[in-house]
Amino acid sequence: MAQTREIIVRPKPGEDIRGDFARFLSLASERDWTRLKVLFGFAWGNYAYKADWIEEVMSPTELKERVDALEENGDGAIGDDDLFVSIEGLGIQFTFCHENDIHIEGSPHAPLLVSELDRYRDLGWEIHERTKN
Repeated sequence: MAQTREIIVRPKPGEDIRGDFARFLSLASERDWTRLKVLFGFAWGNYAYKADWIEEVMSPTELKERVDALEENGDGAIGDDDLFVSIEGLGIQFTFCHENDIHIEGSPHAPLLVSELDRYRDLGWEIHERTKN
């Protein structure tokens, strides 16, 4: 089984992850990540799906529209509910977590994971790391 690395980042007090979600969507558009695998988790998954919670493939624009609609209806919010987003072909998953933090998981030396870790260090966010087998 391949080893994965997970970084968990928490913004400085008084900040939230909403801005980073918007940045992620911009980055996805710029880098032409048109196939994002998305799962709305606890608790907005209760409202996002008619029955079973099933991973969907969306573009960054479609994901933004879906999140905006759910938030507008009061059915969830970035930072208050779990949103799992995998970038197809990169083997990286972002979780915009209900605890107002972000989890990024992938190959231990994946360039995106490493660059995001460096960026969060530069921002002064709280960082925790772990390795999974």
